[in-house]
Amino acid sequence: MVIDEAFREVLSRIIGDHRIQFFFESGTFNGLGSTTLISETIQNAGIDKPVFYTLERDPYFYRQACENLKRFPFVKVFNGLSVDEKEAVKFLENDDYLTNHQQYPDIYIDNLENPRQFYLNEISGNLSRKNNSGKSGGFLASVMSLFGGKKTEPERQNLIATLLADMRNKKPLILLDSAGGIGYLEFSKVREVMGDNPYFIILDDTHHIKHWRSRRDVLVDKRFTVIHDDTTHGRTIAAWLI
Repeated sequence: MVIDEAFREVLSRIIGDHRIQFFFESGTFNGLGSTTLISETIQNAGIDKPVFYTLERDPYFYRQACENLKRFPFVKVFNGLSVDEKEAVKFLENDDYLTNHQQYPDIYIDNLENPRQFYLNEISGNLSRKNNSGKSGGFLASVMSLFGGKKTEPERQNLIATLLADMRNKKPLILLDSAGGIGYLEFSKVREVMGDNPYFIILDDTHHIKHWRSRRDVLVDKRFTVIHDDTTHGRTIAAWLI
């Protein structure tokens, strides 16, 4: 996630004005981007007893995040997938936006030669090992897996359903910024779990297949209040029934 000053200011205002205590994020990566920004904002706002769950599918980036976020005792990093893996695979296999991606030229899609396989690799936790994201870590991740690179907790699935259930009635702030191919599935799961309970949501990469459709749904549903819609950086912040 690209962090700009306007996003910092809006995030600070939302957390400070509404005294949000509960936070959920999908897509920690190494923990130094949005996770650190939100954590620092929580501290600066003086939020009492905050709870912040963040999840990362790739075991290499998960280990990095655990190390990088140690200074925030209220942050709990989970190694796992936001949704059920079989459901995610089925979603990718049947997504018309991938099958006929040439019909959607205005939506950014990774690896046009075989986008479906790219996103299947991503949800399988092979992003760093295959190095198919363009980010550093492929070789280093392989080395770490050979020399002491063990996970510190068992991998989990369906974390949106299990973790958000604990926050359903607590007006959480939810950030969706994980696997590109299943962003819309994640958004749908959040809406299913949260129902008519109020929450704030941040969608990252709204110019991308990840959340192009999620943003579209937010903009047409009057029950959402759009707080910030940045088409330059591809980011939308909205409140549901608030």
